[in-house]
Amino acid sequence: MNKILNRNHMAGLTITVVGILFLIGSKNITDPELLNDPGPVILPFISGVGMILTGIIIIFQKDQKKAEEKYDFKNTIALFCVIGLYTIMLYFLGFLIATPVLLFLSNMIIGKDRKNLKGKVIFSFVVTAIIFLTFEKVLHVMLPSGVIF
Repeated sequence: MNKILNRNHMAGLTITVVGILFLIGSKNITDPELLNDPGPVILPFISGVGMILTGIIIIFQKDQKKAEEKYDFKNTIALFCVIGLYTIMLYFLGFLIATPVLLFLSNMIIGKDRKNLKGKVIFSFVVTAIIFLTFEKVLHVMLPSGVIF
């Protein structure tokens, strides 16, 4: 593109600025000074550094699109609706029922191959099982159970 700042440059610059704000904000968090404990500062700091690096990569990345593609807002609106449905389902039905539905529907919206339903169903259940086993069995963190189930 011949524009001085195209969409990718603006996105990269925005991400970099937000990353810098994360770093500045992480300096204002009080640290409990426990030995061998990174404290609450570590996550915002790592996030800020990651955002800065990602933003810089996006800024200097060459534009690989040959033709300008039209952005489809229908997919964005559909994803927001699916996430809203997920929060309601999570409350009433719990993680184990709501999450495969979220993964399947979002995969249908974003995915290009809409005919491979069997693969999308398997993907949804496998990812849900991995998340469940990681949190419940390895990390001993309870995932939300629904009001109904």
